[in-house]
Amino acid sequence: MDKLELVSKITDKILPEVKEWQTRPLNPVYPFVFMDCIHYKVREDGRILSRAAYIVLGVTVDGHKEILSITVGANESSRFWLGMNYNDLKKFSSDFKAVYNAPNEEAALSELDAVCEKWGKKYPYAIRNWENNWEDVRNFDNEEFAVFWYLQF
Repeated sequence: MDKLELVSKITDKILPEVKEWQTRPLNPVYPFVFMDCIHYKVREDGRILSRAAYIVLGVTVDGHKEILSITVGANESSRFWLGMNYNDLKKFSSDFKAVYNAPNEEAALSELDAVCEKWGKKYPYAIRNWENNWEDVRNFDNEEFAVFWYLQF
């Protein structure tokens, strides 16, 4: 068995566990969250390129550490962590108010669709986090609806 076959077999074996980890429910609160990255080199199209694995570590209220997210990117920068430039951040935040100010979940999902339509192609990571973690970012209390900003990188 050559190296490529071995890597493919290992990948096929662990991929279901990775998918399960990526879709696991998160705690509603992490008192401490740390963000960092690990740099490494890859060979791509005959060139050696720098890449970064962005890691978000949360500490639970019980004091246990959990890796919340690992995302591979080109390099570490504040632009990656924010995911958008300042002008877009202001506009995105303004548009997103309609989601977390919605009177109920149905209205909030409709507003989220509108935000996705406007911003999804430019900032898919920000949108994908909300879509993938909807159950964790919504909160119901006697028909009132509130969505709290949720960060998962």
